[in-house]
Amino acid sequence: AYRRFTKSATNPMSLAAFLQRPTVRRWRTVFRRVRITLWFLIFLMVAAVAYLHLIGLPDFLKQDLLQHLSERGFEVQFSSARLGWGPDVMVENASFHRSDRPLGPRLAAGLTLIHINLPKLLHRHVSVDALLISEGSLRLPFSEASNDSLSVNDVSLDLTLLPNDTIRLQNGRATFHGIHITLGGTVTNYLATRDLKLWPAEAGTNQILGTDSLRQFAALLDKIHFTA
Repeated sequence: AYRRFTKSATNPMSLAAFLQRPTVRRWRTVFRRVRITLWFLIFLMVAAVAYLHLIGLPDFLKQDLLQHLSERGFEVQFSSARLGWGPDVMVENASFHRSDRPLGPRLAAGLTLIHINLPKLLHRHVSVDALLISEGSLRLPFSEASNDSLSVNDVSLDLTLLPNDTIRLQNGRATFHGIHITLGGTVTNYLATRDLKLWPAEAGTNQILGTDSLRQFAALLDKIHFTA
């Protein structure tokens, strides 16, 4: 009996008859449609990632990102941003400065990597975990004139945005008049810096923080040169 069952199960005619059964044909049709749908979804995901990486983020995503950074205390301006490898957004030629402080510090970054929290992004919530700023230049303007400023070059900052309004800086580097500077530390209660009136709110006011004194200090630095 086992031999007759095995012979019948391996009979091509019996297999063809089995596949022609209505129930089997329906399941085969469902399986084929599901497979096509899955391949189509994978194609859409690959196409979307390629578009975000090669072309850039759409305007509504950039606005959400800028709004979140503003809520975390970073006033950023940039024209284009694209998806990097992993949950990172690559921004070229970004500018960090307070729009209500024309004479406040201005940081121009050649390249900025913005690390996005992937689990929160899957729940349609934009959240930034870290900022990696490189090829930066920090300017402290004394007036509206483009050359009337104190500059710090080769700025590189690795910032981690922690809970409870805390920022950790590690591997920070900069060059100031030939002097190489290494920075590191943790800043708590970071958003309180918004209320500090360290810089003039309007151009032309020199009373706050002794702008004239800083200008004289910058002029003095131009006369000092280090041989090594």
